[in-house]
Amino acid sequence: MAFWSRLFSSNKKSSMSDAASGPSPVTHVDPAEAANRLGDDPEIRILDVRTPAEFEAGVRELDAAKTWLVHCKAGGRSMGALPKLQAAGFESLIHLDGGYDSWVSAGMATVKD
Repeated sequence: MAFWSRLFSSNKKSSMSDAASGPSPVTHVDPAEAANRLGDDPEIRILDVRTPAEFEAGVRELDAAKTWLVHCKAGGRSMGALPKLQAAGFESLIHLDGGYDSWVSAGMATVKD
């Protein structure tokens, strides 16, 4: 949980320019492309950064070497998390532009446990 405290404790606004220079490990996709990538690569992990009120779920330690699809409800918080994830050593990130709302609006399947 210490990782998450550090990730979201800063009041400083993040931008993609905050990340280390060089090729970006972030690929931005729309819901259809996210669904395609998830179907094509069973090794992609999904990192949901919605607030607890938006989605009640636990957080586990994450493997930074895995590919992660990152989203929140509308895309803002997940965009803010990207440079912090990059700085924490995440090697391959996929960002769902428009967040969970865009996924639902595009008619993509959802699963709730």
